[in-house]
Amino acid sequence: MVNASQFHKEEGEASLWTCALTVPPGTYLKRGDWIEENLQANCFGPVSYQLTLHNGNANLMCQQTGVGDICFAENSEDIFLAVRDHKIELKQDFENFVRTTAVIENRSNLVQELIYNGRVGDTIKFIYRRFSNDVMRPDFTQEVQYDLGKSNVIVFKEMRLEVIDASNAEITYKLLRNFDDN
Repeated sequence: MVNASQFHKEEGEASLWTCALTVPPGTYLKRGDWIEENLQANCFGPVSYQLTLHNGNANLMCQQTGVGDICFAENSEDIFLAVRDHKIELKQDFENFVRTTAVIENRSNLVQELIYNGRVGDTIKFIYRRFSNDVMRPDFTQEVQYDLGKSNVIVFKEMRLEVIDASNAEITYKLLRNFDDN
């Protein structure tokens, strides 16, 4: 669990013109490691961040948002935000971070795929596949099709997506809800 924290402020600094880096509270899973010549860190995320004023509000000077990973150096107390290939050192508010170790076991190892299979007129086609324990089971493969003339929102099981553009070879869409979203 990570509580809302602000970084890039000196101790006691509350300047109206100095931006802070705010991270919302949440539980973040380990996604990988940051490895450099003299540094190895465990990275957790994805973490949404926002540049804000000292009170958490945004203004014209502090508007940037993004997604990265919070990384903890293994041999020191250093904490940084990893955004693509950039490392942003974090300071202050480290007492708000609580690191725990937990093993998450998924017994079914379920993977669901909706594969775009082209367009004919206003009809778009997909193949749904469901894998369990990395073995494809043919009885969990299904062909589905949708009429874009009636709606550009596709619903299959719990998954919902909005079709923005579709050709015979490509589809552009906005994911509204994934298979496993609650």
